[in-house]
Amino acid sequence: MIQLSNIEKTFRTARGPVQALTRVNLKVQEGEVFGIIGYSGAGKSTLIRLINLLEKPTSGTITIDGHDLTKLNERQLRKERRNIGMIFQHFNLLWSRTVAENIALPLELTNTKKSQRESRIAELIKMVGLEGKESAYPAQLSGGQKQRVGIARALVNNPKVLLCDEATSALDPKTTDSILSLLSSINQSLGITILLITHEMSVIQKICRRVAVLDQGCIVEEGSVTEVFQHPKQQITKEFIGSSDGDQEQKAMRLRDLAPKRATLVHLSADNPQLLQKNLARLLANTNLSIKVLGTERQDKGNQEKTLLAVEGTIHVMNDAFAAIRSEHAAIEVLNSNE
Repeated sequence: MIQLSNIEKTFRTARGPVQALTRVNLKVQEGEVFGIIGYSGAGKSTLIRLINLLEKPTSGTITIDGHDLTKLNERQLRKERRNIGMIFQHFNLLWSRTVAENIALPLELTNTKKSQRESRIAELIKMVGLEGKESAYPAQLSGGQKQRVGIARALVNNPKVLLCDEATSALDPKTTDSILSLLSSINQSLGITILLITHEMSVIQKICRRVAVLDQGCIVEEGSVTEVFQHPKQQITKEFIGSSDGDQEQKAMRLRDLAPKRATLVHLSADNPQLLQKNLARLLANTNLSIKVLGTERQDKGNQEKTLLAVEGTIHVMNDAFAAIRSEHAAIEVLNSNE
């Protein structure tokens, strides 16, 4: 669905050229949720703006749904951009417009009939959970509600791709979880491909299936979330997931210190990596649980490594989820109790 080939981006400044991205190659499959994580200044925002050609690459090609955007003229590019929705860290709403009017803006720009606009707006307001807020202005909304407006506006043209530029960075943890749950639901119900950038590992853990780590304009590591979390190869990746070399006891202490205070700690293990990955994905997809993958711990007896998870949710929901894991011939062990 999305393919970046040998992307380079150099900015020309008064002090000389600045290399923002170097030989970036990336492929995102149709219908998946893919995350790009990196520190500030790594090139994340530049990369995501290149995907819809808000920034043009210095060299390389950007292909979406089989169309090379770098070869299109302005008229063709405007048409292709309708297939690409984008949501922003600071919402980018028009403060003089109501919720309904903000959502309607892309349809107005394409001269969509009023009756069609009204029907589509009503559909999206229900989808994002803003019933009753149609006539409210952005100043009257919470941060989470503003982002829901942004999501609805991004979806108004039925795009095939949704780009999320630090979409939860301005939100508190509880609101972040609700927005990520909404995005997950949209991905599953519409089959839309989602690519998000973030500096928050918890966002990657909650919603993504694959992840790329960006550092100083280069992708230094890429793989499934499970693989990257269990076996980080680069030091920067280890920093993100709280894993580092050292003796097992110290490592275990560091990992458990990363858990939220009220979380239930559990070990997840299986006889083979495929089974482990399948069951971890099952847990991460549960929108009623907040799950943080802390890393792996090696047990005193034997060499088997177990994935350490911090799980938050109601006891009933957790017990049902754990029972489902055990029915799939994987092991899940509760290490503490916060009932």
